[in-house]
Amino acid sequence: MPDATVAKHNQQLKQLISEIDVRTAQARHKQELVALVDKVIAFRRPLRYNYSGFIKWNLLALIGAVLLFAAQQSQLLPVTWSPWWWLSLPVFAAIITLSTFMARRLKIAALADALFFKKLLFDNQLTPATYQPKQKAIELAVRFFDFNQGNHLREIDTLYDGRYQGNQHSFDYQYYRFHYVNRRTVTETYTDSKGKTRIRTRTVYDHFYRYGLLLEFADLRNHRLCLSGHHSGKLAEHYKPASNQFNRHFTLTADNALAAAKFCKPRVVETCNQLANLLDKCSLEIDVTGMACLSFHSAHLLNATRTHGFDQPVAFKREVVQHTTLSELQKVLALLETLQVHSDNNF
Repeated sequence: MPDATVAKHNQQLKQLISEIDVRTAQARHKQELVALVDKVIAFRRPLRYNYSGFIKWNLLALIGAVLLFAAQQSQLLPVTWSPWWWLSLPVFAAIITLSTFMARRLKIAALADALFFKKLLFDNQLTPATYQPKQKAIELAVRFFDFNQGNHLREIDTLYDGRYQGNQHSFDYQYYRFHYVNRRTVTETYTDSKGKTRIRTRTVYDHFYRYGLLLEFADLRNHRLCLSGHHSGKLAEHYKPASNQFNRHFTLTADNALAAAKFCKPRVVETCNQLANLLDKCSLEIDVTGMACLSFHSAHLLNATRTHGFDQPVAFKREVVQHTTLSELQKVLALLETLQVHSDNNF
C-alpha cells in the first residue's frame, strides 16, 4: 500500500475513533449508539491502523545497527561501543511500535466497552445524575452510617437515576459508587547501601469502594433502622429476631425497640437474608424521612458481557439493538419491592 494511502487510512480511522469517543459520551438515545456502529460498518475496513510505516522504521533501525556495528568492527568507525549498544537501536524501535500497537488496540476495545455500557444504561432506564461528588458524600453521611468511612477522602464518584416498574410497587431509585480513602503512616526498617539499619516513615493511601441503592420507604418514616452487615454504626436499641441466619448477616439497631420489632415480620427477615446472600457485606439503613440506603461491596450489578465488538460490526450492531436486562440489578430491586410491600404501616 503506498505511503500516502496508508497515511490517509490512518487519519480517517483516527477521526472515526475520535467521533465514536465523543458521541458515545454525548448520546442521549440508544439510536445514536446504533448510528455510530453503522458508521463503523460503512467504513468497510477493519478498525486497525496500518503499521507498514512502523515496520519500515524497525527494519531501517535494524539495518542501521548492523551497518554501524560492521563499521566499528572494520575500524571505519572510531568508537568501541559494546554490541549491546547497537542492539538497543532496533530494540527501542520495536518497543515503541509494540507499545503504540497495544495502546491503540486497547483504545478501540475500550470504545466498544463504553458504547455497550451506555446501551446498558438506556436499556435499564438509568441516566447519569447531576451532583457534586464530595458534597453528595457529605449529605449522605448525615443520613447514613455507611458514608462515615474514610479519614482522608469521601466522594460519590458514580450516580445514576433509575426507575423500577414492579408488580405491586414502582419506585424511583439511585445507584451509586462511594469512593473513600484511608490515610495511614507506616514505619519501616531497612538497610542502606552502607549496611546500616535505618528507620523511615511513609504515608500510605488505601482506596476502597462501596456500592448501593438509594430509594424511599415512605411507610417507614419517623424512626431510624440500621441493619449493619459491614460498618460499625449502630443506634441506641438492639433487637434480634428469631432467625439465626439474619443475626449472622446483620446487627439490627433502631432508635426505638418497638419499631425494630414491628419491622421484623417473617417475610421481611427472609427477604433481608436473600439480599445478604446476593450481596457481599450488605447493610440496610432507613432514616427518619423514610429514605433507605442499601449498601454493599458487590460491584457486578451493572455488569453485562458483550459478545462482539467493532471487529465484527454487523454482529455488534445486533447486540446493541437487542434489549439487555441487568438481571442482578433487577433481582435486588425486586427484593426491595418485597420489603416495601411487607414493611408498610409498621409504625
